[in-house]
Amino acid sequence: QPKRHLLTTGWSIFVSSKRLFAGDAVLFVRDEKSQLLLGIRRANRQQSALSSSVISSDSMHIGILAAAAHAAANNSPFTIFYNPRASPAEFVIPLAKYMGTVTGISDTDPVRWKNSQWRSLQVGWDESAAGERPSRVSIWEIEPVVTPFYMCP
Repeated sequence: QPKRHLLTTGWSIFVSSKRLFAGDAVLFVRDEKSQLLLGIRRANRQQSALSSSVISSDSMHIGILAAAAHAAANNSPFTIFYNPRASPAEFVIPLAKYMGTVTGISDTDPVRWKNSQWRSLQVGWDESAAGERPSRVSIWEIEPVVTPFYMCP
């Protein structure tokens, strides 16, 4: 039985203490030592001088989330539009930095899981920039470019 934790116990206390609002994202990540890390990405909130009779952006976000949750619960399609914050986030990187060509298929980890049924793609990266990029990538992390891709100057 795998370890599981339902995010219910103490969740409202956590949300209140971190002053989270609709649109904020809570990120759970494991580092190379398998330690669970938590990060919070705040949604862009613009201060407005509108009267109190106007629906607040937080209320509007909650309404949108409720509509999306209702659509998902009823297996109805819905569209998600992503509007990045006005200030660039530290994890937004240039697309060209992660463009490459699939050069082969191999075991995910030939040392630990030799002859595993799981495979990874070997990638030749287009841009040689500072920073390590993995030579093996999960197929779930790849977005194929079907038509020629041209960078705008």
